[in-house]
Amino acid sequence: MIGTIITATAATALSAPAAGLLGYRQFKRAAHAKRLRITAPEGIEESGFVRIGGIDQWISVRGDDRRNPVILELHGGPGAANHVFLPRTRAWERHFTIVRWDMRGAGRTFVHNGADGQGDFTLDRLHRDALEVTAHVRTRLGVPKVLLVANSFGTVLGLRLARSHPELYSAYVGTDQNIAEGGRDTSAYETLLERLRRTGKRKELARATEMGADRAAWTTRQWSTYNKLVVTSDPLSYDTMKTVVVRSLWFSPQHTLRGSAPT
Repeated sequence: MIGTIITATAATALSAPAAGLLGYRQFKRAAHAKRLRITAPEGIEESGFVRIGGIDQWISVRGDDRRNPVILELHGGPGAANHVFLPRTRAWERHFTIVRWDMRGAGRTFVHNGADGQGDFTLDRLHRDALEVTAHVRTRLGVPKVLLVANSFGTVLGLRLARSHPELYSAYVGTDQNIAEGGRDTSAYETLLERLRRTGKRKELARATEMGADRAAWTTRQWSTYNKLVVTSDPLSYDTMKTVVVRSLWFSPQHTLRGSAPT
């Protein structure tokens, strides 16, 4: 009897922190959901699938005043849709109407079509997709041009769009700008090797060295290994992942603990 009581008490003690954490998560998600509501008379909040490049792709449009300038946001990754960061960029929507597009292979587009339903996945295909999305946005919102805002991987696509089609885009803003340098710049790889060498991570150093500096020759698994080593070996990247990305996922009102985005 005493053993049963002790076991039950221990289980309760262990479950209390978890329950408190989940309760706090529920509170934060509810607060974010309330903050994300568009209630302004001239506001716009719509989302759904649009046929782009032969497959259904998710597009959302949000803003407090549909008369504001229009931003087309190009997310990073590949595969890292930006919906998880909505609470962090809510203030933007007071001044802009923001179009967020889940590219093929990302977010709700990936979930909806499945791994085998993403079609061709090349930069040329994404470029054509982006032009179709731009045409859809211009027609839907009745604007001659949109402002491109891209981050990380999306900047490779965004820069090409801005340079090739100035008639469609009023401005281009790139954050964490990437450059398709054709394998000529190996400074990031060399910096990783030096960081691993300096911190005495011999096993990780051996894995990175074996991959070589030619990123064009890396397999998908090697790319995954490289990205993991970069994040875990660099304090700033690791802290950003924990405090920005993971916290945004944890408290997002649009994401579940399973990681799937509800449609």
